[in-house]
Amino acid sequence: VHEGVRIQHQKLVTFLHRNLRQNATSGKWVVRVGKGEAEVSVEDVPYFVVDFNFIPEACFATLITREEREIDPMTFAVGQENQMYCSVSGLGLARLRRSAHQQIASLVTGDDQITLLNKVYRIRKIDR
Repeated sequence: VHEGVRIQHQKLVTFLHRNLRQNATSGKWVVRVGKGEAEVSVEDVPYFVVDFNFIPEACFATLITREEREIDPMTFAVGQENQMYCSVSGLGLARLRRSAHQQIASLVTGDDQITLLNKVYRIRKIDR
């Protein structure tokens, strides 16, 4: 979102996400372009999962940038307003967009647990 308007151009969204970094000194989120950087506001988390790919040996998340990264199913979590998260390899916590959330919801086998790759994983609760 820029000045209250959601950025919809996929190439621009991809560019911004690929150049998003956390400033090592200030801890603030910035978009780095060349030698310069611009501070950005992150309301919840900076990364978003749009899809999952489950293969027998591993789980992969497709990010909003269309990049695939491995995830650990033990990191699935739900926030205070039922939004879902997982930890993405090399990036940290990412929020699941509706399509990814629905994929995981279809795997729920009991209270706060999912069955994935023939294993049961607990969905932990987090304060977000």
